[in-house]
Amino acid sequence: MSASDSIDQLKQRATRIIALVAGVLIVGTIGYRIVSHGNSSWVDCLYMVVITVATIGYGEIVPMDHSPGGRIFTMFIALFGIGIITYTMGTVTQIAVDGDLQRRWRRRKMQQKISEVSGHYLVCGWSALAPQIMRELRQTQRAFVAVVLHRDKVDEEMGDDTPHFLIEGDPTDDDVLRKAGIERAAGIFAADDEDNTNIVICMAVRGLNANARIVSTARDTRNISKMKKAGASSVVSPISIGALRMSSEMVRPGVVTFLDVMLRDKDRNLRVEDAPVGAAGAGKTISSLQLERFENSVLLAAKRGDAWIFKPKADYLLAPGDVLVFMTNPDERQKLCAALA
Repeated sequence: MSASDSIDQLKQRATRIIALVAGVLIVGTIGYRIVSHGNSSWVDCLYMVVITVATIGYGEIVPMDHSPGGRIFTMFIALFGIGIITYTMGTVTQIAVDGDLQRRWRRRKMQQKISEVSGHYLVCGWSALAPQIMRELRQTQRAFVAVVLHRDKVDEEMGDDTPHFLIEGDPTDDDVLRKAGIERAAGIFAADDEDNTNIVICMAVRGLNANARIVSTARDTRNISKMKKAGASSVVSPISIGALRMSSEMVRPGVVTFLDVMLRDKDRNLRVEDAPVGAAGAGKTISSLQLERFENSVLLAAKRGDAWIFKPKADYLLAPGDVLVFMTNPDERQKLCAALA
């Protein structure tokens, strides 16, 4: 049962209890008024209903000495009232012992928050790469939603780092992807252990969001072309990356050490980031951006079309569609993007 169904069912039961209690009070009060031939006040009749239903037993406020019908009416009120109390206690007990209720409520609130997010990323599937992707997105302050088939694997691997936005379901299912906000997502990571699953994820995502960037992982390099045909924008092979890293450790250890330190420094939290040039930056020169304001940022290159300009000069004129590449931290990245977008 889904969180929404559980909460709706609880609301229905609560409404039913309120309606039953109100019905007994109204019918009982009117009934005792009739039994007393109008001699008892409305307050006394209501009081008689309450003490009868509650089985307090203070005595007959509405006289029943010469009214067998009144006593039969009282028995029905008492039995019906006891039934309501039993039903109410059962509902309260269910709420108290149902450990999933709070979790379902949190999931429903999470789903509401996900529906308000846009420009986020989806991490689909589970593998050794998935938790590292999630930690990097969190560390660089990028909103994301994890979509995994089994949540317990994420909890076991990530513990307190488990994503706040996590949907348990098949990442190849269109309905599950819609719950994750696929139509509003900026990019998707197909990060499952199985290449076939990643291929299907690429196909499903591309059918739901034609503009999203899709980055997939491929264990078998022979599947790279298949993933690109399925809609992947880029495919990363852990084997190829591992081989490149081993080569770099051998021939350029200083560079590798620098990159490792940069990625692991949580205080400065530096990354190589890109900032697209939009209306705000178009027509300006590099010098007019006053990049010296950003103490933790270094301009590395500019990209125009397929051409790269490394360390662009101060008089370089920006055009719409250009991309500037900086070494910067998450806070200054957002400021740079805002200044250029």
